[in-house]
Amino acid sequence: MFMLPLLCILKLPVLGAHTASIEVHAAGQLIRRQGAKVNDASVDRALNQELVRSTDSSGKLGDQLFSTEIECDENLDTNTSKNVVLGVDPTVTSECALQGGKRGKGYLTDGHTRVNSNKNKKYWISCGNDNAPAATLSFNTTCVRRVKIWSRPDCCASEAAGVVAQVWDGEAWQQCGDTSTNVGTQAAFTFQCGIKGSKLKLSRPDGSGKMSISEVQLFAAVQPPFCMLGDINNGTNLALNRTPSVSSDCSPIGSSSKTYLTDGEMPSNPKKLGCCLGDLRKYWRSCKANNPSATVTFASSSCVRQVEIWARDQSGGTPAGIKAMVLMGSDWTQCGSDAPALGKGEKYTFECNLMGTKIRLKRECNNCRMHLREMKVFSNAA
Repeated sequence: MFMLPLLCILKLPVLGAHTASIEVHAAGQLIRRQGAKVNDASVDRALNQELVRSTDSSGKLGDQLFSTEIECDENLDTNTSKNVVLGVDPTVTSECALQGGKRGKGYLTDGHTRVNSNKNKKYWISCGNDNAPAATLSFNTTCVRRVKIWSRPDCCASEAAGVVAQVWDGEAWQQCGDTSTNVGTQAAFTFQCGIKGSKLKLSRPDGSGKMSISEVQLFAAVQPPFCMLGDINNGTNLALNRTPSVSSDCSPIGSSSKTYLTDGEMPSNPKKLGCCLGDLRKYWRSCKANNPSATVTFASSSCVRQVEIWARDQSGGTPAGIKAMVLMGSDWTQCGSDAPALGKGEKYTFECNLMGTKIRLKRECNNCRMHLREMKVFSNAA
């Protein structure tokens, strides 16, 4: 149903003398959240009466999409699980010594540091007549927290010393951390900062000679959850009858078993049904492999508040270590803690507050199986 746009700005009192600025847009979207950290429960209460204006005639809160402006400072944790510039095509002032395709700019972001490879010539090096060598990498705007550069693996580590890292903040280049020092061959220098930007420039001052780097990594800040706390709607299972994508399927009954994971069917009293009845074998089981997983895609982006899993009803239950991960944009973020070992028919609940489009259950192990009777996903109440 068509809804007229709504935009309001609320100034909410929070603990201490700080005020949080929040903008609310049509369909209940939280567009911007600024200022001091606020108590989510107080925000929910203050927004309740404003959000109702953007609901349709059924009284439901649109699609419940929320997003936040990127927060950035040097106190935020660093997400070291994702290299933001991996595979980015750099722009360089010069590119020399390309014998046999080696020593090219593409090696800056190919994901290989060349550590323990002292005869490896795969690195970028500027030309001798380049008096101000530099390499620039572009990426989606993020909060840059850490930049690492590796010296070339064979010799001449001094060519990675004296490097300045700068982040483009949209108006000017801001220096990130200190100027690099000579760390020796096959080693990394780390720049630390908290600058929101969309480009990274690595450069040496005029007249300082050639510049060579084996690899560049950039890590961003961990952002706060992208949806607000509130009551949980335990009556609507977001995963119900949505066919999972699984790493493998080795059903104990000889046919595909992955649909049992989201069919919503549970035995009435599994502990009294014995070990080998047909109904008890209706669970998903992966084949023996590394890191088995099952992924469910939601109908639309949703705020994940709870993920429930049930162990199989046969003896043995489900081993410990299963993780629930939510796909937030292009990043997988863990929901809650790892699940403990579960006896047959037992349930475990992951709790979080993450906006995403997919949920993934995975077990990080080698040559192992993963098996579950059922999974359910719940979002915020309307």
